[in-house]
Parts: sequence; structure tokens; C-alpha cells
Amino acid sequence: MAPSPSSKNIPSPSELAQLEHAFATEPASDAYRPLTEAYLAMGRFMEAMVVCKKGVKAHPDEASARVLLARVYAEQGKNKKALEELQGALQVSPNDPTALRMTGAILCSTGDLEAGSAHLSKAIAADPTDLETIELCRKYKVALPEAPKPAAPQQPAAPPPQALAQPVAQPQTTSAAAPASSPVPAAAAQVSAQQAAPQQAMQAPAPRPPAPRPQPRPTVSYEELAAKYGEADEPPAAKRSGVGLIVTVALILIGALSLGGIYFVRKTTSEREQKIAKLLKQMQDELAHDSYAGYKKACELGETIVNELDQDLFSAHAYLAYSYGIRWGEHGEGDTVEKLARDHLAAAKRGGAEHAHTLAAEAYIKFFGGDARGAVDQLERAAKEQEQKGRKSTLLLSTLGILQTHAGDLDVALNNIKAAQVMAPADARISAALGNVLRRQGNEFLAANYYEQALRYEKDHAEAQLGVALMAVEGNKLDTAERFAKKLLSADPPPSMRQLALARLTLAIVLDEQGKKAEADKEEMLALESDPRNGELFILKARRKTRAGNLDAAVEAVREAIKLDPRRASFYVELAKALISKPGGAREAVDSLQQALKSIPNTPKLLVLLGNAHKAADDLAKAKESYEKALAQATKNEEKAEAQMALADLAMAQKDHAKALELYELAKNLSLLSPRNQAYALTQTGRILEESDKAKALQSYIKASEVDPGYPPPYFLAGRMFSEDKRRRTYALELIEKYLSLAPSGEYADEARRLTK
Repeated sequence: MAPSPSSKNIPSPSELAQLEHAFATEPASDAYRPLTEAYLAMGRFMEAMVVCKKGVKAHPDEASARVLLARVYAEQGKNKKALEELQGALQVSPNDPTALRMTGAILCSTGDLEAGSAHLSKAIAADPTDLETIELCRKYKVALPEAPKPAAPQQPAAPPPQALAQPVAQPQTTSAAAPASSPVPAAAAQVSAQQAAPQQAMQAPAPRPPAPRPQPRPTVSYEELAAKYGEADEPPAAKRSGVGLIVTVALILIGALSLGGIYFVRKTTSEREQKIAKLLKQMQDELAHDSYAGYKKACELGETIVNELDQDLFSAHAYLAYSYGIRWGEHGEGDTVEKLARDHLAAAKRGGAEHAHTLAAEAYIKFFGGDARGAVDQLERAAKEQEQKGRKSTLLLSTLGILQTHAGDLDVALNNIKAAQVMAPADARISAALGNVLRRQGNEFLAANYYEQALRYEKDHAEAQLGVALMAVEGNKLDTAERFAKKLLSADPPPSMRQLALARLTLAIVLDEQGKKAEADKEEMLALESDPRNGELFILKARRKTRAGNLDAAVEAVREAIKLDPRRASFYVELAKALISKPGGAREAVDSLQQALKSIPNTPKLLVLLGNAHKAADDLAKAKESYEKALAQATKNEEKAEAQMALADLAMAQKDHAKALELYELAKNLSLLSPRNQAYALTQTGRILEESDKAKALQSYIKASEVDPGYPPPYFLAGRMFSEDKRRRTYALELIEKYLSLAPSGEYADEARRLTK
């Protein structure tokens, strides 16, 4: 990105000394800002970064601090780090126009026009008068807002004599001062009119200050949840709390007056309704935690309402059905909890009033009861109906996305959960769900951000902690995986048995890598005994067996998962991965993937995997056909990058090195948000270059290790190259040992051990 105008104002030595003194005197104040700007203007990026980081630490709730740090990185060409800071700024202030504009500009400039244009659209909506945003929108062909039709001229009332003596209110020219609703053409027309006719300008009202931007808060009140979850949930006429309660109480009192029992009815009804309102509020607060303990507490509160206060209160039954449904479906509780979920769902539906929690509960019960497709279809219809009524439901969209994630339809799931997150940025359940779908897509960078966001609002959020542990295992960051798994296992109150079982199997993988197989076997046994009906556990077991090189056991574990839930398309994908790794299993992998593609056709990730299966079966023509189809169907940069890398691998296998290098370069440039994909492309490039230019090959390996320090292959490949030079033998051994620490059972592990001897 180009430097901002302010960064061109180079301070004199005395001015710089004054700024440095001000910052040293009060480092927690706003003095960091002008000093950072001064260092930026002088090109002293390291000092600018250090000072601005202190500013971010001192002002964690100010988006502008992170935006400034993003500028420091952007002006050095460090776009990835700039995007990280901008993501943090948008978490603090989702509608910050500067952060949106910068994000859009960086993404567009690096080739991600879809995501970049979306951010620029949000930026121009947040501040339609910002000239820099307007210019970027024109450059990247993003639609600008239309100016409103001019109103009919009205004869202004004569101002009092004092008004003519007052200074003219001049409009602000910076983007921050412009009202968010004023379109660009209208603003320009206003400035022109004031320049041409100062008398009219004196009579024009001063511009209103912009409305404050909403800030996400670490805790969610009952009132916020009520606004967030409907009130498509309960139509005003049917509510039993808030205004609805007042109306109900008023009607009862009128009846009581006619019967002469005014005092008794007033007292008992008021107390009862107040108690119900209080318990409903407490239920909402517990649901907001998205914890196993919270769902259990919500059920206790709801049972108190329907057993002691109002057995027909449909809203209480809706919350109960939702809570029991999640406990049964997501947390693995047994038949008793399933029956309670179904009973309360029936009671809620008998109430006759529409409630989002009733619809969500029905979807969970149907999905985990075996009708995954029916659940998703029904919820899609309900969400569309709410949107057509102008009552977009956060709960329905997030539930839909979560179920689509379970089903393996990750792209559609991501869109729905993102839409929900925009409406409820402080909802830990939604943030963790976004982390889960992004992790499964291989986008570790963004997944980590959303897990962190969930933990910011709920510091012990079990699903987010589990997601971090699983992602750390996949990235060979075993210390992190062990820390989070053990944190879950020692939590008080404890997570659900299902979450504990997944944590145990995660820990088992870590123990395997530490050479503690007996302890790992014990953790796996405890996990499977505690939750034997959970197919996800068998998928994790399969990954453990694959890492250990026991491919037959891995395939059998996935088959066990499919027996438990034969409708889960994602399980067939896991079976295909296991079969591709197994000698002679490629043909069966093709059949498994074709079965999965019947459920979710034309999915780029599945098509790439199908190509891999054809390639493993030595049918290279069909492999190329599948990869090219995946590339044609891809709409996102990461999808395109994955297909291009698969085609590059195929070209490399066929010794078409020029084509392979071209495709790896394209894939690397499209993988801005996936360090692992960038590292892979650079590593493969290095492998090709070893045959012709060893210096460039070594440079490519070094870049790969810098992009993703946790990716093992470049350490071994560079170490092997250095080992050929006796003078660099010591350094070579350090690199090879680093590889073994990251991947003790990796593809080069045996050769690495030979070289160390």
C-alpha cells in the first residue's frame, strides 16, 4: 500500500526529540501515535513498530491503534502481518471505515478481488464521503452508493438577527466526520453550494455528528440476546416477558377487579410473572456461555418454570428443547436427554407461536436423529422465510452453518456462519463455529483468530480450546496441543464427556510423538469407553493410526465411524484419505469420494481429493480432469490455489518442470491467508530447482521455513543440501534435528535419522 499523506511530513530533530520525550514520559497515553507517524515518515520502521505495539497494548479497545500498526507493516510490504492487525481492529470495531478500506485495498492488490471488494463495499457504506475509499472502489469496480433525489426547495424561515453574526459552520473534510448515511455526490454538492452561496450556507443546519459505532462487549446481557435471537422468536402478541408480561398482568388485573379479589390477584400474579421473567433471563445468560455446564443450568432453570410456574409457557419449552437438543446431539448424552428434548419440542410447538429456538431445536434433533439432509433443508427454508419478513435470525443462520459443518458442506457453512457473526460479533459459539469450519478448510490463520475471539468473550470456552488443540496437532505444534488438551481435562466445571473424550485422543497423539505409546493407548481406551457412539472419535483415532504408519487400522477406524453415522459425507472423505495412503486402496478411495460427491456435488475440495485418488491409482488422465474441474468450480482464492497445487504436483510427477513451477508460483500468490499452502508451494519449488540451481533451491526452502516455521519438510531438505558440504555439517545436523522434532514419523524421518548418524 502507498504511504498515507501524513507519513510524508518528516519532523525536524527538535520535533522528534519532543515526541520521543512525550512518549517516554507517558507511554500509556496517546503519545505513541504522533511518534509512530514520525518514525514512519522517516522510514524507521522498526522503531515505528515497537512504539505502535506499545500503543496497541495500552489501548486494546481502540481499533485505530491496530490500524496504525497495520500501516507500519503495509508500508514495508508485509501484507500478511498488516491483515492480522486489521482483523484485530475489525473485531474491536466491525464497521471501522479505515480498517475496512485498508483490508479491501490489500486483498484486492494481492489478487483476492472477491474478499477485497466485499470489504470496500462495507467501507463505502460506513463512510460514503471518504475520497480514498471512493478512488479504490472505482479502481476495483466496486459499486458506489447512489445519491438521493433532491427534495423540493423550501423557503427557509428568517433567521434571528443573532444568527447572521455567528460563524458559518463549515463541513468537515475528513472521512471520519461525515455522517455515515450521506452519499458522496450529495456531500460534494453541499460543498459546492456553500462556496457559491454563502448566505444559504449560513442558514443551513450544521451537519450532525456520526452515530457511534457499535462495539462488541465481553458479556452479553439478556436484552442484547433478545435483540440478537429474534424477536422473530416471539411475536409481540405472544410474549410472556417485557411488554407482553405487562399486557398479560393488566388483563388479569382487570378480571380480578370485576371479581373483587384485586389485592390477592395483583400480588400473586405479579410475583409469579416477575419470577418467570427472571428465570427466562437467567436461561438466556446461561445459553450465551455455550458451555456444557451452562446448558445443564439452563435446563434446571427451564424445568423450574414449566414444573412450578407455568407448564404451558412455550418460550420456556423452546429454550429447553434447544438446550436438551444440544446436550444430546453435540455433547453425546443418552436416550433420556433425547426424550426430554423431543418432549419439550412437542410442548413448544403446541404453544402455536413462532420461536427461533423451537426451529433450531427441531433442526438439531432431526439432524442428530439421522435425517441430516431434512434438517438442513428445513432450516434453510425457515431462515429464508425470516429474511423475507425482514427479521434475519442470527440463531437460525448460525445453527444452519454449524449443521452444514457437521455434514461436511464447508463452503456453504462458512457463508452462513459469517452472516451470523456480522450480526453478533460477541457471540462465542458463533466465533468458535467459524474457527471450526476454517480449520477444516485448512485456513489456520483465520481459524486461530476466531478461536481467540471466542476465548476473549468466554475464557474457558471448551469448543474453542478443543479447536486450538486439534489445529495444533495438525500443525505439529505439539506443546500447544498438549497444553490445551490438559487444560480441558482439568477444567472445573468439566466440559462434556464428548469434549473430554476428544481431548484425551488429542493428548494420545501428542504422547505418541513423545514416544509414550502405553500412555497414549490408555488415553485412547478411556476416550472410546466414555463415548463409544461418537463417530468423530473414530476419525481422530484414524488420524492417530495414520501418523503412526498403521494404515490398515486407520481405514478400519474410519469404517467404524461410517457404521455409526452412514449419512455423514465428511466421513467418506476421511475414508478416501486413509485409503489413498494405503497401498492398493486407491480404487476404493475413488468409490468413496464419488459417494460423497453425490451428497455435495461439484465441491472443489472433494474434486481435488478425487483427483488424488485417481493419481494414486495411476489414472493420470482422470486425475487431471478432476483437478481441472475443481479449478473451474473454485470461487475462492484458497480453493483455486489447492487445485493449482494439485495440477502442479501432477506436472512435477510427469517431469513437466516449467509448468509445475508456473503453477506453484500462482498457487503461492493466491494463498495469502494460508501459510501452510505457501510453505508447501515454496518447498516443491525448491525440490524442482535442486536439479538446476542449488542456490535458488536453498533460498526457496529458507523462505518456506520463514512463512510457516512449523512446516517440517524444508528443514530436512535444506539440511540434506548443507550436509553435502563438510564445512556446514554442524548446521546441517541442526536443521535435520529440527525436522525430526517437528515430524518424528514424517516422510523423511528414516533418512533424517541416517544422516544424523
